Amino acid sequence: MERLARPDNINQNPPIDLQPDAGHTFDGVDASYSVPSPDLSNTVRKSRLIVLVALPYRAGALLRNAEMSSHHDIELNGDVSDKCATSSSRHGDSSIPPSPIQFTDRPITGMALRHQLEQKDGQYVLELGEAQRQFGDEWASSLKTDKNGIVLWPQPLGPEDPQAWPERKKSLILFIMVLAAIVPDFDSALGIASMFGLAKTFHTTPDRINNLTSNWSIFLLGPGGVFAIVFVRRFGRLPVLFWTQVIGLAFLVGATFAPTLTSFAVCRCLSGFFSTSSQVLGLYICTDLYPVHKQPTRVALWTFGYLASPFIPPFIFGYLAARQSWRWVYACGSIYSVIVVLLIAFCMEETLYDRHLDPVPARPTHGLRYRIETLLGLTAWKLRKNRTPMWQAVKEMLEVMFHPQAVLCYIFGAIFFGFTVGINVTLPIFLAEPKRVGGFGFSHDAISTLYLVPIISVFIGEALAGWWSRMATRWSVLHGPNVGTLQNEDLLLPTAPGTLLYLIGMLAFGAGLQHVTLAGIIIGWALIQAGCMVNLVALLSKLSLEMPDRGGEIAALVNWARVLFGFCIPYFQHEWVNRDGPMLVWGTEGGIVAALWLFTMVPLWLFGSRLGRRSQKDEH
Repeated sequence: MERLARPDNINQNPPIDLQPDAGHTFDGVDASYSVPSPDLSNTVRKSRLIVLVALPYRAGALLRNAEMSSHHDIELNGDVSDKCATSSSRHGDSSIPPSPIQFTDRPITGMALRHQLEQKDGQYVLELGEAQRQFGDEWASSLKTDKNGIVLWPQPLGPEDPQAWPERKKSLILFIMVLAAIVPDFDSALGIASMFGLAKTFHTTPDRINNLTSNWSIFLLGPGGVFAIVFVRRFGRLPVLFWTQVIGLAFLVGATFAPTLTSFAVCRCLSGFFSTSSQVLGLYICTDLYPVHKQPTRVALWTFGYLASPFIPPFIFGYLAARQSWRWVYACGSIYSVIVVLLIAFCMEETLYDRHLDPVPARPTHGLRYRIETLLGLTAWKLRKNRTPMWQAVKEMLEVMFHPQAVLCYIFGAIFFGFTVGINVTLPIFLAEPKRVGGFGFSHDAISTLYLVPIISVFIGEALAGWWSRMATRWSVLHGPNVGTLQNEDLLLPTAPGTLLYLIGMLAFGAGLQHVTLAGIIIGWALIQAGCMVNLVALLSKLSLEMPDRGGEIAALVNWARVLFGFCIPYFQHEWVNRDGPMLVWGTEGGIVAALWLFTMVPLWLFGSRLGRRSQKDEH
């Protein structure tokens, strides 16, 4: 992101002083400093009401200034050192001398930074000039920035901090997480490609295969993610990711060689339950590795993995299932899971960093021994006194579940994501129906080819989600109610075009099925998946900034919400379509999503800061 310039004629607020506050503790450690947060609720609400009306007129200017840099450099030379770019100030002559800022002898500890972030109600000061105004010159001179002068949150605390790792190392870890995020839905969708072969082998109907195996394996993805996060808080990211993937692989191999339908269903469902950890750990990894202004684009990359994963098996293995036994399909899925497990074992790193402790605990071992012990979970056992107890992890999961802002996001996410799950499960049945009964009469190969459409659309959705997220971040910093500061509610702005794409796609998809028009299905399905991608990235990015230490809980609960609703869809959607027609069904579903956006996302954007502040007061 290029250096952010600010207008000079903006309202001035008195600087915020960092005062000692021994009364607040976090995880048993005293916070050295607190940051009072100015009451901006009226300003935020009025500003957003104006923007809601003026947004179409601002689109041209925003498009011209949307691009932001995707790289930051942190130089490690003993201590972390940075060159800070200049930015304008709100006082009189709003220019700051363009010279590098020297670090003071007093470091900013991880504990003080966490306290500062939690007291800011989801606001992150990204401009150095604004940081000087709010925190004072002494503290602002200790803040670390990227090469463009953007303040890094969280602040890198040393070479062992994942925030300070080289960009190549971060990219490798994120790439492995994308591959791992594909596994759960990939394994569940293997049944879609081999549904008719399974029905023939076990002497039953495709509907029964769907209800007994596909639907329940999708349902267990939800509680499996919650189960994993409780253990992650206690034992760390890497050991939980490794062992759950190994167990999930074992059950997938069991499903491959299952002799009966019952044993096949049990193995398939348990495989999904354990392997889903990768879908909820990804948000933790993104927030562990990247500062807040880069997190939305990285979240979009990780989200691509598990949004595209349900469509890959029907596309790739549909040709195989039409010519070979379904067991070959599951064997190929097992081979992919083996590759992911090996990458985790040999290339993945533990990204959990106890920045909330002061001082940060040292590693108990080093080198190859540290890597092996961390992978197996022995390092986490040695550091267990510094980690969250199991009962506390469950308590914090419940707090995230009932967070006022999160509840609205869960409802919206469950509905728009659940409808897409229903399409993926039931569409092959509609496409395979003979033409004499109003279907398409597609062959296995034709149905498999059609699954390329959502894969391509998820690619497009990832690009749109990252671009619109950068544009929303830029608008918040340059034109928001508190210039120089990123307000997390502004990351919900991309849900407006995302929901529009979703609604148009639903109408086109329903019309395509109603009038047996392949073009309508292709265009509609592509728009639905692109809109789903944009909306999901916006929700996860907003919530991860609202609750910066609860990324795993957020991802687990959003994941549970979407699979819980998606689990219900196949039980009634087919009969509903047969009774009222596809156009009415998918038009109604699109209208429901649009209405929910109006009654959840818009109020959350306008009044979200007030809800966040109230929930923080309740917690304290």
